[in-house]
Amino acid sequence: VNRIRDVVDEIWPGNKIELICKIESKLGLKNIDALLNCSDGIMVARGDLLLCINAFEMPQIQMKLADKCIKEGKVLIIATEFFERYAESGIVNRAELSDVALAVRQGADSIMLARETGNSDYCYDCVELINAIINKEIEGCEKMCTVENSMFNVLLVAPNFIEKWNKLELACKENLSINALAAYLLGRGYNVVTINAQFENWDNERVLE
Repeated sequence: VNRIRDVVDEIWPGNKIELICKIESKLGLKNIDALLNCSDGIMVARGDLLLCINAFEMPQIQMKLADKCIKEGKVLIIATEFFERYAESGIVNRAELSDVALAVRQGADSIMLARETGNSDYCYDCVELINAIINKEIEGCEKMCTVENSMFNVLLVAPNFIEKWNKLELACKENLSINALAAYLLGRGYNVVTINAQFENWDNERVLE
């Protein structure tokens, strides 16, 4: 990966090309930290991965990879078999709908299709439906995070994270436990630096603790 970057920089100085590592084998999983460190992100090739891991491991692996990308501020692309049945029959099932929604909630920057737009009579319908699911998930998140006068500004520290996201604003209801919020962030691997609570009758020192 470093050699490829050197070649690209030599050919095109000052370029903004992002290098994405395709994670498709146990070797990729084993070296994921090093690959994230030297690249701009990863593409989780679920179809190829399923050839070398047990199928029941896939959901947990996808979640772990998503968490690593978010923590490091790297690009996350999740690929393969989102609408496989729909691509064949034009009939979508609940599992496929949930699969797309879960990828969005896990923080995927992109969803990559294969057969759905390559060898299917329902290419346009696949893209249209997936876009509708993504937009609905985003709309739902915005509604959850819009609570007047109840805002935490949480600064997270991780390599490249602040550069990418500058500030993460989490809105929550006044009766939400600050401990629950902190536990959630720490559980996801974040290092909470400061929390500025904008609530009346709240002791900022207690909140920061």
